[in-house]
Amino acid sequence: KKSKVPLGRAFTLFTASVVIFTLGNSSNVFLILKAREAGLAASHIPLIWLTYNLVSSLSSPLFGHVSDWIGRKPVIFLSFLVYAAIYAGFGLASGLSTVWILFACYGLYYGLSEGVFRAYVADLVGPERRATAFGTFNTAVGIALVPASIIFGTLWDKFSSRDAVLVAATFSLIAGVFFLLTQWGRTAERESQIG
Repeated sequence: KKSKVPLGRAFTLFTASVVIFTLGNSSNVFLILKAREAGLAASHIPLIWLTYNLVSSLSSPLFGHVSDWIGRKPVIFLSFLVYAAIYAGFGLASGLSTVWILFACYGLYYGLSEGVFRAYVADLVGPERRATAFGTFNTAVGIALVPASIIFGTLWDKFSSRDAVLVAATFSLIAGVFFLLTQWGRTAERESQIG
């Protein structure tokens, strides 16, 4: 028997929070352009990208274990705050050394979010609905990425790179508040079975 809301309200609201966030999540190319503005040499782009990827790869399993221990919600909420802080940092930073630090911290954001978001989706729906849930979630995020880069690029061109990254930080804060209000008091359908 099919449910009228097969994936559940909690899943829908979580997806909505990530869509709000994604509207401020531009292509990473813009961060490279921001680094170039701060004086990063073209020859150092692979190195700064390697720094980001290295931190992301090392932190992802760590934060996955943390989310198993303390729950997904605190880690997801923290990811929104960290992203907002990083993008605010890109908006306010002028020194190249700060940009290197921010790229390393950006790797931490992906460690906090990438695997944990997927794990939370799995927590929210039963095994028989997970394929549909992941498909729906990824489609919603993918669709939101299209206007996200348009919004970001328009703000960059019409105003400044600083305004663009600060607006992105604001979207992340809004998404974090929305997540807090709609998810914190809820118990995921299958969360009690994690262990």
